[in-house]
Amino acid sequence: MAEPISALITVGDMLVAGAEEVSAACWKCNHHWRVPVSVLPQETTLATLQSLVKCPTCGNDSVAVEPAWPRDEATLQ
Repeated sequence: MAEPISALITVGDMLVAGAEEVSAACWKCNHHWRVPVSVLPQETTLATLQSLVKCPTCGNDSVAVEPAWPRDEATLQ
């Protein structure tokens, strides 16, 4: 099955659009936090980032991530 379009967004795409963080949420304990992305290689995809993130509260690796778009940017054009 193909990755969803949003999973193909790169760190570079997010930075150009003004998103310097992703919002992360743990599927197990429902902990929510933000992860800075500006230190990552710009070609890192959202799907790759999601596979690397673990919950800091419970250690679960089933975490959802999405770009933390600036308030005036709802989508990547």
